[in-house]
Amino acid sequence: MKDLMISVVIAFSSDTKMLDQCLLSLLGKSSEQVEVIVVNNGCCGLDPIKNKYPSVKFIDNTANLGASFARNQGIKASKGEYVLIADCDIIFTKEFIPYLIGKLKRISKDVDAISGMIINGYSGKIFSCGLKVSSFYRTYDLGKNKLPQTFDQGFEIDGPNSCCAVFRRSVLEEIKEKEYYDQDFFFLFEDVDLALRLKLKNKKSLFYPDLVCFHYPGSSGGTRHYRQYLSFRNRWYIILKHNQGIRLAGFLAKSFFYDFIRTVYFFLTNRYSLKAFKEIYARYQKLR
Repeated sequence: MKDLMISVVIAFSSDTKMLDQCLLSLLGKSSEQVEVIVVNNGCCGLDPIKNKYPSVKFIDNTANLGASFARNQGIKASKGEYVLIADCDIIFTKEFIPYLIGKLKRISKDVDAISGMIINGYSGKIFSCGLKVSSFYRTYDLGKNKLPQTFDQGFEIDGPNSCCAVFRRSVLEEIKEKEYYDQDFFFLFEDVDLALRLKLKNKKSLFYPDLVCFHYPGSSGGTRHYRQYLSFRNRWYIILKHNQGIRLAGFLAKSFFYDFIRTVYFFLTNRYSLKAFKEIYARYQKLR
């Protein structure tokens, strides 16, 4: 694996200062084994960034088509044996890329996806060590809000959080549906869907504590109600996609008491609730 290449795909929509810092941290220790692709979802005024980083490939969209769409574009345009998906609000430590390249050269072929230790850059506590999906399709970031030294050993996860996630390209091709990321999700839970597809194919995802980066959440924008709407809708997209027929009926019976109060509360307090219910029903009709 002497010539192993990593393709870094960054979905971007608004915060040019954050993108600049992300690219600086990524390219500060340049490597011919890394290609960087930024997919710009409709942001203007990027010429200074493009001029500053001539080695970076930019794909420009005229509107924000969603993180899933942008990541799919970037993956298609990339060439590496491994793909690193990153948000523009990630800052990489100087050891990140060298450590990752060394790790990828040593790991066995049965390791298909990787999460490092993603630390919240504001609090200094863990943002995510990877995803865990419950039987009710609630998703948890492992280690969240704990101190980084709490996790000094690697372990298996359901899948990596898409704000910083590494995949073997051949596995992305194997689990691909129409696209790598399901574009119906637009944003949020698209990484949960990918994690579930990895599990269905018996693919292995691991957390490595020495692979460290910092996440500064908030650059994706959106009000609290809008993010709540996407979270509610996209969780039900997940449920409908991964449960059909009798299995769906069984899940609804099992989760009724768990979900009833939450659903009523969402309906009464979120101004996007009717929109969410209409879209969930349309998704159900589409999957029947």
